[in-house]
This record gives sequence, structure tokens and C-alpha cells, in this order.
Amino acid sequence: EMLDTLTEAIASLRENEQIVLSLYYQKDMKMKDIAAGLGVSHARASQIHTRALQKLKVLLSDSI
Repeated sequence: EMLDTLTEAIASLRENEQIVLSLYYQKDMKMKDIAAGLGVSHARASQIHTRALQKLKVLLSDSI
């Protein structure tokens, strides 16, 4: 059940947030490499990552 909830929460994120999370956690890429791949600055990639985690935290805390 928790896996389904997490899957739904991730699916509700923006596409760039999903991409950053996938590359960072599944592909073990460094943030600077993710930033280069997305064509954004390192700082911007970090902001996207942080925003995605904050959204997930809120979404998951609502379902617990």
C-alpha cells in the first residue's frame, strides 16, 4: 500500500522533478551531471530536487 502511495505521489510531480529524482536516486548521477543534462545550473537542479522532496513529504504525510 505504501509503495502505491509513493508511486502516486511521484507521478503527481512535475516532469522535471521526476527526472531529477530518477537520475539522482536510480541512476546515482551527481547533481552537476543532472544539471548539465537538463541544461540548467547546478543550483537550479538542486532547487528542483529540494522542491520535489518537499512536495513528496507533504503528500506522504497526508496519507499516513
